[in-house]
Amino acid sequence: MGITLHNFIHLNYAFRAKGFSGLIKERSCMKLNSLKPIFVTSFLLTLSGASLAEGLEKNKVGISGNISVVSAYVNRGMTNDLENDSATIQTALKFNYNQFYFTYFNSKLGYSFNEIQNEEDRYKKAELNVNNRLNSEISEEEYAKEVEKEYNHLGLTSKRASSFSFYENDFILGYESNYKNLNYDVNLKYFYYAESENTGGLEAGIAFKYPLREDKDKLGLSIETYLNDVYFMNKGDTYVEFNYENVLAPTYYLNLYAGFSYFNENGKYVKNSTEDFTFRHATFEVAHSLDQNEQVFGWMQYVIGGKDRYSDHQKNMVVAGLSYNF
Repeated sequence: MGITLHNFIHLNYAFRAKGFSGLIKERSCMKLNSLKPIFVTSFLLTLSGASLAEGLEKNKVGISGNISVVSAYVNRGMTNDLENDSATIQTALKFNYNQFYFTYFNSKLGYSFNEIQNEEDRYKKAELNVNNRLNSEISEEEYAKEVEKEYNHLGLTSKRASSFSFYENDFILGYESNYKNLNYDVNLKYFYYAESENTGGLEAGIAFKYPLREDKDKLGLSIETYLNDVYFMNKGDTYVEFNYENVLAPTYYLNLYAGFSYFNENGKYVKNSTEDFTFRHATFEVAHSLDQNEQVFGWMQYVIGGKDRYSDHQKNMVVAGLSYNF
């Protein structure tokens, strides 16, 4: 849940025209970091004229963004439980001041935490109502039918989830810089899902990227750790990803990713995990720039599924997308 550092780093990277996986929250990423400011709002220039424009350039103030259409939204190799199994639009907007940046990411989901939690509460209430009116023992089969009947009856008056609850909103605050040839990115991410309870995830991340051949090849490592217990993750759950980026030919790019996770067995909301450290996915991606300015990218991924926290093997899957960077 939430944009991964893989997604985010790749988000930054795509803006530099060095490969693109879109925001597949294996999802997938793009690297906004090194994108030069493409535009500064006209009203600022009008108010302060050339002096302000020079000041913005001196302080390296920039705004950049991305709009993507993806065939499916895959998060960290979870191909059996997609964030969205239908084509969807994803957007990202980044503001940077020198090495500091703030990014907002948004994506339509195929589910609503509000709807899921309401259904759970309705089932618990149905069980309670049935238990309260039982005055004799009945078989398990009869009990299940009574609970189902009461559950459906409660559903007639239950409030439907709003469309806002079907969206993921990620807020990322970070700092990026270089030590000699090594690029590093430290950030803090907050995941927000409207109208739901205990889903506000806070995740700390750090990423490194090192060039191998005059910027034609790069090796990367990212580590992300949850700082709190949420409805879908445990505090301390950690995701690690290795990546390799290669320029195959002008406008053609190859990106390889391998993800692993450490899971806490029990948290406040997520219980009885059967995996502690496991392979999550390997992803092969080919991207192609469709215009001379390398603002429009088409890309395709082949995801080899690993395991989730409950040892369920994930299926292999092809994902494709089209992205516009500005």
